Amino acid sequence: MNNSLQLNGYMTISKSKKFSADKKDKILEATSNKEKVIRATLIDAEGNEVVLCGVLYKSKNGGLTARFNTKVYSFEVVEVDKTLQKKNHSDELAEEINQFIGDIS
Repeated sequence: MNNSLQLNGYMTISKSKKFSADKKDKILEATSNKEKVIRATLIDAEGNEVVLCGVLYKSKNGGLTARFNTKVYSFEVVEVDKTLQKKNHSDELAEEINQFIGDIS
C-alpha cells in the first residue's frame, strides 16, 4: 500500500500586502481567458520534485496569495522539540529535523 500525504495551503508573496494597488493590479493582469498562477517547485524526502500551483488573487488582508492542493508519495514522520513546534520557527525546526535524520542514518 502506498501512503500519500495531502498538502493544502496558501502561498503568499512576501510583503505583497504593502504593494500599491496599481502594482498588485499589474501583477494580476493577464491576457484574455488567462489567469496568473504561482508555481513553486520543492524536493520531497526522496529527491523527487513536487510542484505547487495556485491561481493568484488578492486575499482579504490585501496580500497576493494562491491556494494549493496536491499529494506527495514520499514523506517522513519525525520527532521534534515541542518548543520549536509551538514557536513555528521553520529554520530552527528544519535544522532539528536535519540533525535527527543525520542521527538515524
